[in-house]
Amino acid sequence: MTAWDQQDAPHQFLTTDDVLGYLRVNARTVYRLIKAGEIPAVRIGRQWRIRRADLDDWIAHQRPAIVGQRPTAIGARMAEPGGNDPCPLPSEGVFRGVA
Repeated sequence: MTAWDQQDAPHQFLTTDDVLGYLRVNARTVYRLIKAGEIPAVRIGRQWRIRRADLDDWIAHQRPAIVGQRPTAIGARMAEPGGNDPCPLPSEGVFRGVA
């Protein structure tokens, strides 16, 4: 890491490859989040750039404030009543019959 990177780390721009490595998701997920406007990004030519500070802020807002509470952005549509949630909460009957 250069002196510039250390000094301006929050203002550093990441590539989509950097983001997928940082989040440990596949490229399709990163592009889907960008297209949905969930991750703030800018397009430079044919490539996307994401400011590290924006990504860190987005991550901070994804964590539930209370255990068992759904994140605000990802999965919000599926958490609606009648939604087809592939990962229901335990209170929704996943562990039914387990003491």
